[in-house]
Amino acid sequence: MLIAKHQNIIDNAVKANHERTFYSQYPEHPKAYGEEAPVKGETGFKSLLNQPFSRLKQKVVDNWYGKKYPLTPWSPSAFRTPSFPRMNSLRLAREPANAGRSYR
Repeated sequence: MLIAKHQNIIDNAVKANHERTFYSQYPEHPKAYGEEAPVKGETGFKSLLNQPFSRLKQKVVDNWYGKKYPLTPWSPSAFRTPSFPRMNSLRLAREPANAGRSYR
């Protein structure tokens, strides 16, 4: 019953998938974000370029990777991403599992 009711939506989504195009049953309306949204978004994006991306929650950072001056402002090398010590990352990944084991 639900499939029959929503068959048109399913068909449109499958068609977009096959054609490798975008599909949204409920597209966003630009006015929902206000007139200043594009400018604020671009300003926020540009403020993150060419500097270490420090918004990640890991506390111990080994090094920062990424070229300081990329070929284009939107290229991946414009973002400097951290490298974490492998053993520290493994220890942090195991902590929730160990806590779960001790809870039993």
